[in-house]
Amino acid sequence: MHFLQCLELLWDLLNNPEGPRIRDHLSHGEVDLMSFPRVIANDILASSLVLLYKFIGKPCKELEENEIMGKIMSSAENYSSRFHPIGKLRNQVLKCIKQLQDHNDLPRPPQDQIEKNSRFQSSELELHTKDTTLKRIIFCIQKHLPEEHRDALIVEEYIQDNSKLFHLPELWNLHISTLYCPRTVLEVVSLLRKIVSQCSKVIEQVVYSSESRYTEWMNKSLRSRQRITYIHLLHSTQYITPAMRLLLLICTVYIFNVYNLCAQQKMQDHLKFLKLSLQFAENLVTYTNSEKNKWSESINLIHKYFDKVELFFKAINFKEDKL
Repeated sequence: MHFLQCLELLWDLLNNPEGPRIRDHLSHGEVDLMSFPRVIANDILASSLVLLYKFIGKPCKELEENEIMGKIMSSAENYSSRFHPIGKLRNQVLKCIKQLQDHNDLPRPPQDQIEKNSRFQSSELELHTKDTTLKRIIFCIQKHLPEEHRDALIVEEYIQDNSKLFHLPELWNLHISTLYCPRTVLEVVSLLRKIVSQCSKVIEQVVYSSESRYTEWMNKSLRSRQRITYIHLLHSTQYITPAMRLLLLICTVYIFNVYNLCAQQKMQDHLKFLKLSLQFAENLVTYTNSEKNKWSESINLIHKYFDKVELFFKAINFKEDKL
């Protein structure tokens, strides 16, 4: 077990603000030892055993062959912070990816019923333009992923198939140092967490609206205007889902380059872009709210955001800006 991972484990257990903060609670007399949570006590004991074994104890064959000790050591050696902002961001992204898979199973009425009630035809040219723009953006972004994982991102499949998101958890399971984070790193991570939080809300709202409207459609309880609104919703998911995938990819790129940003003169440009992305996600939350139903406006918003993302990543000087 690496010394830095030991520190991450101890920092999580004792001191991280979003963790159990055992040190603070004990030192301030806020813990009743008689009702101290057993699971935390077990974690402290396991951590103590790991530290004793790695840094004080001598090699012991019996311990090495002990099944329980082997599991404890294996967990410790693969430990990544759970309660540091980066660790919390990792959990948010993985949860959001899982939520996004629900978009594969969104219920839809039979196509002939949709066409019968639709007052507009979905523009194939419009969808093609969206896909083409996305491809250009992802080609630019792909260069900034860890080199050994770039080939896992197949652009054609990424924009079409939600299942291809599953290569992102592999990236997020890589170890990212959480010790000695400069303030700039924490500022970037804070923005990324807010963006992912808004993405999660958008996904929840789209799934909820789709499922509830589908039930009403099949029960024939929707009025004429509501049916048209529902069709707009179905059309907009062809844009909202790729937009969420793009935001998750952008967050992934930033987290793997976040320490490089600290030394860049154009750091403010990156912060400005992330704030723009956050504003986009917040607006999308508003538009997709079941009380607003601004599905056409959502599509226009996404088009504008895609254009801004493309301009931003094209403007990056790869040699000077390591992102």
